[in-house]
Parts: sequence; structure tokens; C-alpha cells
Amino acid sequence: MEAARGFLALGIGLGVVLALGTRKTNVFWLVLVSFFIRVGLSIFHYVKFCLPDSHADAIMFEHTARQWAAEGWGSLRSHWQSGALLYSWVLAFLYLLLGPSALLAQAFNVLLGTFAVYLIWVIASEIFDQQKARVAGWIACFFPTLNLYSALTMREALFVFLTLYGVLFTVRWFKAQKLKHFVWATIFLVLATGFHLGAWPLLWALGLWSLGVGALAGLRAKKLSWKLLGELACVGAASAFIVIFKWGWDKGAVFEVGVGNIQQAYAIGRAAYLQNLVARNILDLFWQAPIRIVFFLFTPFPWMVKEPRDLIGFADAILYVLLVICTLWSLMHLFKTKQAALWKAVFLLSLAAIGIAAFATITSNYGAAIRHRAKFVPFLLVASVPALFTVSSRGRRLWERVVSSLS
Repeated sequence: MEAARGFLALGIGLGVVLALGTRKTNVFWLVLVSFFIRVGLSIFHYVKFCLPDSHADAIMFEHTARQWAAEGWGSLRSHWQSGALLYSWVLAFLYLLLGPSALLAQAFNVLLGTFAVYLIWVIASEIFDQQKARVAGWIACFFPTLNLYSALTMREALFVFLTLYGVLFTVRWFKAQKLKHFVWATIFLVLATGFHLGAWPLLWALGLWSLGVGALAGLRAKKLSWKLLGELACVGAASAFIVIFKWGWDKGAVFEVGVGNIQQAYAIGRAAYLQNLVARNILDLFWQAPIRIVFFLFTPFPWMVKEPRDLIGFADAILYVLLVICTLWSLMHLFKTKQAALWKAVFLLSLAAIGIAAFATITSNYGAAIRHRAKFVPFLLVASVPALFTVSSRGRRLWERVVSSLS
């Protein structure tokens, strides 16, 4: 019966994806293929073999949701909370509607992961064009960790989905400078913060951009912009809400016990790194940041590979090396050709940079780093679109020449 509920949920998800693909015909195959890849992984995990990182947290989230759902509808009110277990709360709500099923929970993430691919295409379209955006979309469709965390009962899929919606509206705000876009961006980033406090730095970055852009416009017009005041009030109110109500505050211990203590607590296990690099003061946070970001994005390094399972992490690290190279290549290309698109890409990367720095500061284990850096794949994919499009175009032309010569 549980399996039937899961397959029913996958069928509902397929209907939603087909509706989206029918409405957006130019991404029909993109969303359909993305959906079926994630469905295949989820079913494989459910019936055959456990996927990587499917223990510990993944089991805890699903079992917690199952327990709360067994207590009835009243449990939703008594167990309401933000932070990591807000994901279990959402799953418990779905279980009360359709009945408990681990495959049903996976189906929910499969749908969210498919929508994440679509949102990557939309954001890339806003910055570049739809033709180039398809390259980012198709790479996101096949990117290993985006697929993995769309098939497991982990909060990453929901976090990325909400964050991408927030980022979409930040890009639209950057282009049109409309307050309504800023408000929607703030709302979605606050919702994402409810599942993980790591979304809050993106809100800080948005506020800093608002202050910079608004101050520059004010100097030119020689008067204070009411729109700037509205944007700053929006960010201020959102941050006050997060602090006062401890929204997503399960990671808030970093503010209460100190960054150094959190770093030491997380630097455990076989995959730990930088065990002796501990922040004792504010200055340490700044000079250590570049080192921690490099370890966060690119570990395990070759000398850290000790067991066969480390090869999975090493392959993932290589993908990030390639993404960063393509991002830098794209920025140089845009600097020479399209200044307007360059600033949009820089804006997007600045949001990602602050988010990456926040995660890198307290991450001291490459197992956790693999999971957390997957949250920033969409940013890097979109920013590297010009390079990816160039490579794909040259590859297509080379393939056409090979085919023509053989025929």
C-alpha cells in the first residue's frame, strides 16, 4: 500500500510536469527528462540499493514525519517549528493527506528538483536568452548532486526550490528596479531561511545591493529615494522576524556559542578537514575565508582519497573546478562583449559568494561540504552560461563535421 501511494504521487508529479511542459513548449523535453531521471533514481533507491547520503538525516526526516502523521492532524500544530524539522513537518502534512510512504516523500522532492531545473532555465533566460539558457538547464538536468538530493528525503530540494524563486525575483529586481520584485524576493528567501539559516546571508547580500544601487541613484538625483527606504525596510523587517521569532534558528548556535566552537564540533570523522584552523575573533573569519571556501568547493583533494567511496566526492570536486573555470571564462567573455549581462552575472555571483562564504565558515567536513555546495550549483551554472554555450556550440559543430565526413 505504501508503494502504491508513492507511485500515485509520482503519477501526480508527472501530470504537473506535463502541464508545465505543455505550457512552456520550448522546455518540454528538458523538464520531462529531468523528471524521469529523478524518478529513476528515487525508485532505484526505494526498491534496489541505497543511494549515497541516504542514511542518518534522510532516515531521521522521514521517520519523524511518519511519527507525527501517526499522531493525527493535531500533531501538526503541536510540532510546528522552523529549521531542519520544518521539512519533516511538511512531509507529515503530505502523509496525513495521502498516507505515509517513503516513496511519496521522494516523489515530492522529485517534483521540486524538476522545478529547480526549470527555474535555472528561467533565471538564465532573464540574464542571457532562452537559447543559451537551455545549456544551463540541460547540465542541471544531469548534474549528479542535483539529481541525488532530488531523490532522497532531504531538505535540499525544498531549500533550493525556494531559494531559486527568491533569486529569480532578485534578478528581475536588478533589471527593472521594481519594489514588488524586491518584496517577492524577500518573501521567498525568508521561506528558504525557515528550512535552513544559510539562506539568510542571501538576504543580507540583497540588502547591500539595494543600499549601493539606491545610494548611487540618490547621489545622481540629489534626493533620497522612497523606493530605497522601502527596500531597506523590507530587509530589516525580514531580518527582525528571523531573529525575534528564531525562524530557521536551529543553526543559530553559531551566534550563541561562537563560530570557533562550531567549527571544532563539525571537524570530526574521517572526512574532516582544517581541524586546526579555528576562528578566535572577527579578523580570523576574514583571513580564513578564502582557505575555507577553497576547501568547501574543491574537497576532497587527490591526497584525501583513501577509500573507493572517496572517489565519488573527488569526481564531484572536479565538476566544481570545471564550473569555476567556466564561470571565470564567462566573466571575461562578457567583459569584452556584453557589459549589461556582465553586471547581472556579477550580481548573481555576489549573492552566491556571500552564501558560499557563510556555509564554508562553519563546514569542516567534506561529506557535509558535498551536500551544502550543491545548493550553489544553480548560481554557478547560470553565471557560466556563455562559456558553456560556446563549448557546446563548438562541440556540436565538430560532431556535425565528423558525421558529414563519415557519410
